[in-house]
Amino acid sequence: MAVSRIRASFMQCLRKSRFKPFAVESETSSIRRFFSADSSASFQSVGFIGLGNMGSRMANNLIKAGYKMVVHDINRNTMEKYSDMGVATKETPFEVAEASDVVITMLPSPSHVLEVYNGSHGLLHGGYHLRPWLLIDSSTIDPRTSRELSAIVSSRILKEKRDSWENPVMLDAPVSGGVLAADAGTLTFMVGGPEESYNAAKTLFLSMGKSSVYCGGAGNGSAAKICNNLAMAVSMLGVSEALALGQSLGISAKTLTKVLNSSSARCWSSESYNPVPGVMEKVPSASDYDGGFASKLMAKDLNLAAASATEIGLEHPLTSQAQEIYKKLCEDGYENKDFSSSRLHKQTSSIHTHVLPEQSPLWPFVFASDHLGISGFCLFFFHSSFLSDPLIAASIFSRIRTLGLTRVLSGEHLLLHVSALVPAVVERLGDAKQPVREAARRLLLECFHVLTDDRFLFHI
Repeated sequence: MAVSRIRASFMQCLRKSRFKPFAVESETSSIRRFFSADSSASFQSVGFIGLGNMGSRMANNLIKAGYKMVVHDINRNTMEKYSDMGVATKETPFEVAEASDVVITMLPSPSHVLEVYNGSHGLLHGGYHLRPWLLIDSSTIDPRTSRELSAIVSSRILKEKRDSWENPVMLDAPVSGGVLAADAGTLTFMVGGPEESYNAAKTLFLSMGKSSVYCGGAGNGSAAKICNNLAMAVSMLGVSEALALGQSLGISAKTLTKVLNSSSARCWSSESYNPVPGVMEKVPSASDYDGGFASKLMAKDLNLAAASATEIGLEHPLTSQAQEIYKKLCEDGYENKDFSSSRLHKQTSSIHTHVLPEQSPLWPFVFASDHLGISGFCLFFFHSSFLSDPLIAASIFSRIRTLGLTRVLSGEHLLLHVSALVPAVVERLGDAKQPVREAARRLLLECFHVLTDDRFLFHI
């Protein structure tokens, strides 16, 4: 009988019963305990391969849940750490498979997954007979690779028959939530594969996350994940651009965020993961975009989405544009920064993609004192054409007035007294000791980047 049917019968009996044997627990926790015990025979030993930022936290939660673990990672220091914790470590994926009833993989890319499964010492190295009856891949890979591996796994035979299973099964079960959710055990799993196997594995998912969604057959979990990350990337780019435009039009990022979050534009990128420094705490933008979900990983996921769309002949203009933005973001040195740092790329991209007209004899330069102080000045050198155009000059000066800066104009020189800039710098950067050069750079980025005239390009 399928586990889902057992669960339904158990729920019905529990509700009808006059006696409550688990009176101190909720029905949900009672059922979870029942099925955890029911599955213990099938999950006596859990293998885990890939102990990076995500995998290590997922494995730790399985250890806390009481599972007997067997782990492997290419990082020797990581292996030693788990060995010191009393966790069994193995030198190869195949050795993990030989010691496990179920094996979970959490790896960076499709090529890593293929190597772990099909490599010379991979999970499938033992030929047509496997010990683990269930293989779960939580990596973010393309649906085609997931489906191909699933077919290979299901063609094998179990060394020992497990319950109703004669052949091993693979589930593709990528996750959403990032490092913080992995640490807290609040991940969401998107699962593809046989539904009966999904139901049997729910106790594992609930030990590492708060929820799981069954998405259908093999590869559908991977498909759901790349679609989710595509939507997340495009949403982040849209919110970043909207906030940048609002700031340039004189609306503070905090105020505009309140508007977005109480209006139809409300979304996760604006409400829970805001990309502008100073708007939210405990998000990457509050700590120089460190931590979180690396831009290089988002670029990889967008490549997977674009490749899948191309493969089936689907037009994907937004995917292509997001793909290009994150590619350039990584090329510009932000590959290890959180993907919300795309805001910085959007603000500075014009510097890398446009040049001043050849007849312009002078780039605008910024000179500043080494440390921010009450008497600090920012001196901007502009080509005279910058300020001779009334519309351009009015636009510059309106932004200066918005920030409350004192200005002195003399020919090509624009001298800004930055003492009034200190509160804004503290709010945005969180440090009143930041060099005035950084303050000037942020001022230019935030005030002038949306103007379309190439003459507003600057160089620091």
